[in-house]
Amino acid sequence: VNKVRDLGGIPIRMPMIRLENNVTQASCLWRDEKNTHRRDACVTLFKKFDWIILTSPSAVRILMDSIKGQLRHRQDVYPPSAAPEATRACATLDFRCLPKIIVCGPGTADEFRKHGINPDVEASDSYGAEGLLKEVAKHLEKGDKVLRLCSDKAGKDLSCELRKSGVLVTDEILYRNVPVKYDKLPDFDAVIFASSSAVESFRDSFGLEKLKGKDTVSIGKPTHDTLKKLKCKSNMVLAKEATINGCVESLACHFVAQRLSVLL
Repeated sequence: VNKVRDLGGIPIRMPMIRLENNVTQASCLWRDEKNTHRRDACVTLFKKFDWIILTSPSAVRILMDSIKGQLRHRQDVYPPSAAPEATRACATLDFRCLPKIIVCGPGTADEFRKHGINPDVEASDSYGAEGLLKEVAKHLEKGDKVLRLCSDKAGKDLSCELRKSGVLVTDEILYRNVPVKYDKLPDFDAVIFASSSAVESFRDSFGLEKLKGKDTVSIGKPTHDTLKKLKCKSNMVLAKEATINGCVESLACHFVAQRLSVLL
């Protein structure tokens, strides 16, 4: 919002989806190899997998919130009256015990860095499954155990391609995309779409014909491809960087280019 104002725009907040945490006590994240629930946070995550893959900032936020929730649960299990060493063990978690981390896009990497964690592999040259596959091919080996944490809308191509190369992939739905319904569409000149789910939710609420002649910015190639697949008649712009700030800056550049073309 502040970035839009800084560049002379008027921001309108209108989230088209809400994220619903799908991590439950039955999740593979909180169960041991015998499929028994443990009070130890992330026991499977630490011991069973060599790598974890996350491709969106939302996935990182929900993962970290889930881990912190487990820490609070452990503190409840060991009250202040417990032995000091037990209390200390439950109050903190050494994130160095995490498997190696693969992320897609600078926004996802930055979300980890907010927690003092630097991803081991970042697909920065291209956004989406294609760019990620190109990057991870340099690091993953046959037989590596990989946990892919994703949304219920995530495509299967990435996991399928990794399995073809002998990588053992487990897909875990970390969160669900729930559409947000609106009765009225405010006046607008441009839209920033941060996911394919947001595009689909906009279509269901208002119809994509409302975007005809408008400027739309996509945060990455998958979202851009969704607009094309749905035959949207907007002036489509693909953000140069797969972040919200990148979307805003790309939109500003697009507006400037439009004005210059009129003047010249």
